[in-house]
Amino acid sequence: MKTEEYGKEKLRSMLPEIPADIHKGNRGGVFVCGGSLCYRGAPLLAALGALRAGAGYVVLAVPDFMAENASVFLPEAIIAPVKTLNGSLSADSLVRTVKLWEKRCAAAVFGPGTGRDERLRKTLEKFMSIWNKPLLLDADALWFLPETRSFVRDNLAVSPHEGEAAHLLSEMPEDVQADRQTAAEKLSQKYGAALLKGKGTLVACGSEMRVINAGSPALAIPGSGDVLSGVIGAFCASGMSIFDALTAGALVHALAGERLEAKYGLRGALAREIAKEIPLVLKENA
Repeated sequence: MKTEEYGKEKLRSMLPEIPADIHKGNRGGVFVCGGSLCYRGAPLLAALGALRAGAGYVVLAVPDFMAENASVFLPEAIIAPVKTLNGSLSADSLVRTVKLWEKRCAAAVFGPGTGRDERLRKTLEKFMSIWNKPLLLDADALWFLPETRSFVRDNLAVSPHEGEAAHLLSEMPEDVQADRQTAAEKLSQKYGAALLKGKGTLVACGSEMRVINAGSPALAIPGSGDVLSGVIGAFCASGMSIFDALTAGALVHALAGERLEAKYGLRGALAREIAKEIPLVLKENA
């Protein structure tokens, strides 16, 4: 597999130009689906990451009991309440929500904070069966993906950390950690484009692998991966290929982490502060 390092110097050429007369509808809409009784913040952080990365729209499909608070936290997003069954997203309700908003959205992120209730397996299968545009699966959605492989396709991407990658590959986390490049290659072969989080983030697709030459331990905080998912979703919606969206998203996220470390050191940063740095990273590389 061809391997190439990607650092700050390559980001500028990857970002799409923004014409002076652009309309928000031309920036691309992102459909973000997630949330559950225990994990209410994750989809909000993903939506925030998408908006900070330049998405024109974000439709935030969350459990109905989250809708009011979601609109307070992020009034810039379109809130689409989804009915629930015992706290988990209802498959039938989500299908109706997708049909209402899919024309406005060019890419989707599914998984932040959904939890691992067994009912979610059916919800994920339903969603993947009707969503034909670029799709990033992350977080809890990855738990069910090995049994949902019949829906794997070319415009699908996964972004696991080492523990999630081990589950996807039926291996032990220490095996993934010992040979991250092989693990990333296997993920790509099995599921499509893959981003393996961690020091020296890896992005694999087809016969190519990209190593992200940036980052900081300051990013190792709750919600960091959710922000990253939103950034990738925004880049997919902008018209980038999934491979480039994963690469640019990981690079922007890594550079935002470096900025946080310079400001605060290695302790105490919040995921929302990663999102706040993203427009500044993009400005520096415009």
